[in-house]
Amino acid sequence: MHAPCRHMPNPHFRSSGRRGWVVHSRARAHNLLNLGYEILKGEVYRAIMYAHLDPYLGYLHSTQFAKPSLVCDLQEPFRYLVEDFLVGYHQNLAPESFEDTGRRVFVRPKEKLRLILGLNRLFEKRAPYKRRNYGRTASIRTIIREETIKLAQYLRGNKTIYEPPTL
Repeated sequence: MHAPCRHMPNPHFRSSGRRGWVVHSRARAHNLLNLGYEILKGEVYRAIMYAHLDPYLGYLHSTQFAKPSLVCDLQEPFRYLVEDFLVGYHQNLAPESFEDTGRRVFVRPKEKLRLILGLNRLFEKRAPYKRRNYGRTASIRTIIREETIKLAQYLRGNKTIYEPPTL
């Protein structure tokens, strides 16, 4: 995640670096990405609950206390959508969109709401998808839900193969 942040066109979003696994909480681009991933995580979590799966029993990410591993697994094919959105979104942000407390940098509440609404519009965009009765396209939100249902059907033995989505 660090490399793309260093090359962002807006100089206010370049990261000063990272040490080991700890990302500096002052890196604005990382804060935007983390917020975007949390919004995506909520979408995937709802889809998992809709499919009656356990969000904490994943197959790619390790199983740890209070970590929804299956959510982390299923959001992977959709993360690039959030990243692409945020690369375009950040170009119109000013440094005033962030609150600097000295030790940390936070997205201001007004900007956070704008970002959430923008991501919500992203999840309502239609993408090519052939499944059930949706025709040739479906909203990204629907694709997330349908792919989770497909996985649940596979895990329950109702399908013999599961192929991850390609958008």
